[in-house]
Amino acid sequence: MGKTSGIKFYVLRPRHSDARFNGKRYWSHANPLETRATYRAIIARLKNKKIAGWVGFSNGGFFLGELVQLRSLGVPVVLIGAGGTCRGALRGNSVTVIIGSQDTWHWQSALRFYGQARDKKQSCRLLTHGQGHIVPASLLMEVLKHL
Repeated sequence: MGKTSGIKFYVLRPRHSDARFNGKRYWSHANPLETRATYRAIIARLKNKKIAGWVGFSNGGFFLGELVQLRSLGVPVVLIGAGGTCRGALRGNSVTVIIGSQDTWHWQSALRFYGQARDKKQSCRLLTHGQGHIVPASLLMEVLKHL
């Protein structure tokens, strides 16, 4: 997508793995201390690169959903196939939640995060598509064009 769109993506591998999930890697965000530590690790790996927005898919989206409640990121944030609980303010962050209506794992969680953010008058929009735990490239590109 980056080659055809002209958008430069920085793709970082998560630093933790979990034996419960066959060693799959994940972004730690179980509590505020863990979320902040993960953010610091990501920033260190970016090495002062300028970014236009944050995009997280699945676990990465859940991590960003927690992070936007802890600090202002200064750029738009996109949660894909993720949600969580919006307990408080989004710290001035503009958040877009993208979720497929057939995403049996995270549909309700995404709707909950969006609904709670809207109830708190936060800048959050919801985009849905008819597929599962993926994001159609055309929808993602449309969102990224406006970052």
